[in-house]
Amino acid sequence: MTTNEIDAKVQKLFERLQTKKREVELLEKTGNYKTNLSFPLDLLRVTRINIHTANVSDITHALAFLISSATAWEEACKVLEVKMDFIWGGYSLAEWKYDMHQRVSRINITDKKKELLDLEKKLNNVVSPEQRRLLEIEAITKALE
Repeated sequence: MTTNEIDAKVQKLFERLQTKKREVELLEKTGNYKTNLSFPLDLLRVTRINIHTANVSDITHALAFLISSATAWEEACKVLEVKMDFIWGGYSLAEWKYDMHQRVSRINITDKKKELLDLEKKLNNVVSPEQRRLLEIEAITKALE
């Protein structure tokens, strides 16, 4: 592989890296939660999980419980020939799913940031001097726009 081919490949990798960094930034800025993040584990609402402080495993268990409850609810409605929306702790299944997904995404941001930083360091180690100059010129140009 020639130097130009390597530089072109490195440039594409830098572009992909920047795209992934923007994706992480968007995850950090995601909208507000739809629930109060206090997930009741029982009908009496005595035992709760704070989704905001829970780990991924606890959130996954809570969502699995919620999905199985919603499925059972739908079946019970069919048997009883009634139409009723599934609500748990005052919120719909869709709202709980949204919030749990948002929270897990935010938990994973730290890991993604570290991974992207490591990849950026590796890419910087393989950049040719000419390519480094070009990257700096592009960064300066972008900053001046």
